[in-house]
Amino acid sequence: LIAGTQVGIEIDAAQHSNVTLVPEIAVVKDASNAFMFVVSGGQARKRPVITGLADAQRAEIASGLEAGELVITQRQSDLRDGTAITVSQ
Repeated sequence: LIAGTQVGIEIDAAQHSNVTLVPEIAVVKDASNAFMFVVSGGQARKRPVITGLADAQRAEIASGLEAGELVITQRQSDLRDGTAITVSQ
């Protein structure tokens, strides 16, 4: 291309409706799996999840999480399944 040449482009973007979205930082990934920690009965519970579309701020959860569940977004590396926690908002 020569500088100043105009071009047209098309971008196909996927869009899903009625999905569960979480902050992207809530999703923890290891070599082959994705998981999250959810709040349940005063404990952090490790929950395997399947993710869908994601961007730098949000991630779609295709399965493994119900809408309305509280997810942990900080210090997940300090947690183990069943760790007692206190929720602050």
